Amino acid sequence: MNVLKADFSQYAVELFTIIFMLVYVGLGYIIKGIEWDPKLALANPIVFSFIVGIGVTLLNAMTNYSRYTKVYEQKGLSLYLVVLALTFGFAFIVALILSISFKCLMKWRQKKIEQELDQ
Repeated sequence: MNVLKADFSQYAVELFTIIFMLVYVGLGYIIKGIEWDPKLALANPIVFSFIVGIGVTLLNAMTNYSRYTKVYEQKGLSLYLVVLALTFGFAFIVALILSISFKCLMKWRQKKIEQELDQ
């Protein structure tokens, strides 16, 4: 099984590009004072964190199983499931912290814009 076996530099460039794009778009929303529609599912930090956690866990599952197939066959599937559970937990928590911080920053900026318009 040959899944995700590229050079580290390729992954680093792609990760940097994705992070830069997210920061650029996020700062654009904050500077302009644009709020996400509250009806949108991604506006809810828990839903957003769950989706990110599932995505990261699926990518990690494919990568780990293709790399460590022999280890998981020897030690059993329980080790693999523990690794996936830990991956999901950490990805969920990090995404939750970031999305809550982003939402608070957007609310702060929205209040600041309202104060500027009131003057």
